[in-house]
Amino acid sequence: VNLLNTVGDLCVRAGRNDDAIRHFLKVAERYESERAIPAAVAIYKKLLKIDAANVDRAVKLADLYMKQGLIADARRTYQSAVETYKANGERQKAFRLMQKIADLDPESVALRLELGDEYKSSGFEKEAYQAYTQAGQELQRRGRIEESLDAFARALDVRPDSKIALNALADGYAQQGKVLEALRMLDVLLSKSPDDADLLHILGRTYVNA
Repeated sequence: VNLLNTVGDLCVRAGRNDDAIRHFLKVAERYESERAIPAAVAIYKKLLKIDAANVDRAVKLADLYMKQGLIADARRTYQSAVETYKANGERQKAFRLMQKIADLDPESVALRLELGDEYKSSGFEKEAYQAYTQAGQELQRRGRIEESLDAFARALDVRPDSKIALNALADGYAQQGKVLEALRMLDVLLSKSPDDADLLHILGRTYVNA
């Protein structure tokens, strides 16, 4: 490993970057297999100095930061990679990274909402719904009712039959004294499914709240 690393350094000095990358990748792979994460991080930093445009290696570096517990460094590196993926039109890779960043900080509501919007605009309705719902639940937990209603309304727009979003919206409207809005919303849905037991249950609770 030490010899390969030295040869890689010499290749960089000689301007033989492709050879240097080949040697450094072998070194990094060896360090990872031995769980020498700090050493692997140092090698990936060398690789990015040679080829800063290689986003996949930047993501690998961020993954290694995660293994070290360096959350802030991982988040910063992931975010930079997200912007590059977006600029390159690689939206699915960007989405996956945005999800990773959101999972690093479950309380990051703004990121969850942004992620939901990105998913929705790209036709990933299931993922958009999950992002909106998670954001709404976190806002609800913080007592930010008005903002949670917006998040749940977005979730309902993606999945009109979502009982989670309906429940949250009905309760939220009731807490704000906007019972008529809740009733109107439920009335529209019940006109389509008058025997839906879940809707009737939510309607009953809404009347109780009123």
